[in-house]
This record gives sequence, C-alpha cells and structure tokens, in this order.
Amino acid sequence: MSVTTKLEAFILQTRQVEEEKIQMNQEIIIKEIPEILIASIRFKGKYQDVSEAFRNLFKNYGRYCNGAPFSLYYDNDYKEDDADIEACVPVKTVVESEGIKCRKLAGGKAVTVIHHGPYETLGQSYQLIFDYLNENHRQISIPYREVYLKGPGLILPRSPKKFVTEIQVLLEKGN
Repeated sequence: MSVTTKLEAFILQTRQVEEEKIQMNQEIIIKEIPEILIASIRFKGKYQDVSEAFRNLFKNYGRYCNGAPFSLYYDNDYKEDDADIEACVPVKTVVESEGIKCRKLAGGKAVTVIHHGPYETLGQSYQLIFDYLNENHRQISIPYREVYLKGPGLILPRSPKKFVTEIQVLLEKGN
C-alpha cells in the first residue's frame, strides 16, 4: 500500500469514527414545544411520500412559511405502506387551499433528540427516546414529530450524512 493510499484509508476511518461519535453522543432533552399555526396535508402512504406533500405545501405556502418543515406520525409503530402521516409547515397566517388545511397545532412538554445523518438511520434515535421513556415510566401522546432542520435542500442537493432532524415525542399532560 502506498503512503497516499494509507493516508486516504486513515482519513476515511477517522471520518467514520467521528460520525459514529456524533450519532452516539445524542442527548435527550425535555423541553416545552409551543403551540404553532400550521398548513398541512394528511395522508396514508409510504414514508417517502412525504416529499411530494412538502412540494405541494411549499408551492402553495412558501411565502407564508415561518419555520422548519416537519412531519407528524400518527401510528404507534412502523408501517411500511399505510402510515398515517401529516406533512406540515409553520405559517404566519391562515390561507386556505384545496387539500391543504390550516390550524393551530397544540404544543406541550416533549422528549427530544437531535439526529444527525440520513433518514434511514432515524430508527436509532427513536430507540434512544423510547429507551429513555421506558426507563423513566413516561406516558406519551401521539403524533410523534420529525422537524427537518437540515434536509435534502430545495435548490442544491445536500448529502444525507449532513441531514439534521429533531425528533419530538410529546408527553401526556401531567406527565
């Protein structure tokens, strides 16, 4: 192996170790999530179908957006094809459109974690939250939220390794 090849292998290995450290150093945070005004599209389908719903939301509400887009998941467990999903964008004002609803989304106390990396690895972060909830005997309220702090990018594509998603699981009131 040449010195250059060894150096490239070392750099690659170091990057992988750093990425694993970032994912393993996730911190559970309990915080208050405020009530917000949203525009949303609720549907049943595959998780990746949410992309089309967001395209529709941004096309109709882009100028009214007031924060990071997020999804609400109404199922208690993972569903391959028939997941109950709501794609949401926070908005400044109520503007009605066909197939898109505007409403206030209740807030509350939530257990959260910031996930770094592709959406395919979100399960690890969910496991971290649910382990915490079970260990601390906390009751939750559905839907779960995934707030897309850094996603694919609308104009310039972004590497899935650079995605940042906040998972929020609301606690039952009084819990």
